[in-house]
Amino acid sequence: MAENLWATETPEDARAYDARKDSGRFRFSVAVKRAVLWRLIEPRLPSPDRETPILDLGGGTGVWAIRLAEAGHRVTMLDIAPGYLARAREKIAAAGLTDLIAVEQGDICDLSRYAADAYPVVLALATRCRTATTQRAPLARFCASRGPAAFSSPTWRTDTRRCVTADAPNRGKMLARC
Repeated sequence: MAENLWATETPEDARAYDARKDSGRFRFSVAVKRAVLWRLIEPRLPSPDRETPILDLGGGTGVWAIRLAEAGHRVTMLDIAPGYLARAREKIAAAGLTDLIAVEQGDICDLSRYAADAYPVVLALATRCRTATTQRAPLARFCASRGPAAFSSPTWRTDTRRCVTADAPNRGKMLARC
């Protein structure tokens, strides 16, 4: 795994991050962004049969994994930051969703642990890799095998659009980009 620049983040840092997003000065814009993304993503999800897994890359404190599990989906959440993962586990347990969400530590730039066809739906919302090329390479396998996929990050922009449309014609779809 590459150097973990997030290794110093504690669960307290993650709680402070959540507080800034949920009640800080940007809470309205964060709420609007989440609502818009959910409106774009939700209709494209498979029926919530608990058998179709969703991979949430860069899941942070669990916002999207929890939202997906509350809708009845089984989710694997991957993040590199131990403090954020600890916070995610707290929130998942408090929501009673531990049976639907698997929390794993790992780098989104190395997804070799997952089979290309293991996840028919992949979310990578607000994730960052070292470079756009490093981000695109591991996800191209998922884009080529199935869809849909949703990506949102300042560094994804055009590279992700190419990954989703060129590598997965008529399968993977660019659902949201902010």
